[in-house]
Amino acid sequence: MTHQLIEEDRSFALEIQKDPTLKGKVPVILGGHEHTVFEERAGDSLIVKTGQD
Repeated sequence: MTHQLIEEDRSFALEIQKDPTLKGKVPVILGGHEHTVFEERAGDSLIVKTGQD
């Protein structure tokens, strides 16, 4: 679970793929902060941001 901008979530997801311990073990990143809904893939992770309200 994160509370950062979508660009940072994308970077975070790609960095996870570089770590041999975490690679393939973070299927979903649930985030806040933005007021827009996002549902997209970065690396092996699905990033879901719920938007405002």
